[in-house]
Amino acid sequence: MAFDTLVSLSGPLTTIRRFHKTTMKPRTSVSAYISTLKDIDQPLAGSQERISDNILIDHLSMLPETFTTIAGIIENKPVAELSLDAVNTTLIDTEA
Repeated sequence: MAFDTLVSLSGPLTTIRRFHKTTMKPRTSVSAYISTLKDIDQPLAGSQERISDNILIDHLSMLPETFTTIAGIIENKPVAELSLDAVNTTLIDTEA
């Protein structure tokens, strides 16, 4: 039974590791990067291991240096004002 548990956890753990190791590549748009992160999370949808919007927002605070100012602003916003859509829009507007 323990082996079955480990097997069932290996997929989600691999996906979560992949998410955390993913970085924004040069010449990649913010929207494409966010889409990549959401695609990585897709297999976890509906499970307890799903990557929450807050984790995704936190991951976006580690964008390349060109986004340092906006990432700092996002990090300092009250949690109640943070939503993935708002952060996404802010980053895309900044990139334009």
